[in-house]
Amino acid sequence: TFYKDFPKVTRLIPPLLLGFVTWSKTFTQIYIIVWALGLDIPYLYFILLFPLANMVGTLPISFADLGLREGTSILIFTTLFAGVTSEEVLVFTLLGFLLTDTFTGLVGFLVSLTETREKKGLPKT
Repeated sequence: TFYKDFPKVTRLIPPLLLGFVTWSKTFTQIYIIVWALGLDIPYLYFILLFPLANMVGTLPISFADLGLREGTSILIFTTLFAGVTSEEVLVFTLLGFLLTDTFTGLVGFLVSLTETREKKGLPKT
């Protein structure tokens, strides 16, 4: 039954495109942090290399991807770009984490609280 219920490839294209746009926006936000720090990393290289560090960070051996993503980013960017230090890479990976994951998670948490309140019929505060 798994193969009978599996959607057709044409139905998977819109979510794929939406995911591509969402991830591009996320990595562009982090690149703005890189740019604000004055690091000499071209946008195209960043957009191609930083997702690799994020993919390594999704290995389930650390808490909230912390450590693996930073270490991989430091290895990639300090090796390929001479003027970039490990401290600068650590700063933009942690700021990117706070901006894209923690802050949006907090907003989602607050939204979920208001949705729960409305479903239960409780008055809004």
